Amino acid sequence: MPSLNKAVLLGTLSRDPGFKPTPRGAPVCTFDLTLPEIPGTKPGERRPSACTIRVVVWGKQAEACWHSLAVGSRVMIEGHLRLDVREDREGQRQRRIEVVAERVNFVEGTGVIRAAIPREPPIDRTAQDFEADTPTRIAEADPPAPDD
Repeated sequence: MPSLNKAVLLGTLSRDPGFKPTPRGAPVCTFDLTLPEIPGTKPGERRPSACTIRVVVWGKQAEACWHSLAVGSRVMIEGHLRLDVREDREGQRQRRIEVVAERVNFVEGTGVIRAAIPREPPIDRTAQDFEADTPTRIAEADPPAPDD
């Protein structure tokens, strides 16, 4: 039997995106997308509350999301659903449905694509890395005397 796993969502980021490369160096960005309430059609009809879903973005799009998005940003996501199963600290299995984004569109209130905000991704560094990057101060010799 044929099946379809496609998600198209338009919502607002409820927290700043997180960025962390995988052990092999592939960039991955995650954020929570809050979808608005669906208005009821009849007076007194009960409305479902807002829904928040985790979004996972890979590759160059992950870097663009990390540089451009912040809490409150509006985005349209096209992707597919995936069940993420993990064990918590007590050994209990935790299940969460998330969207793996195949396409991310940055949307302003007017529908205009938003420009990127420059921001550097976090880097895990050791003290030796910082020492290697710190410029050493070189004592400057007396400047040469001007030619007469």
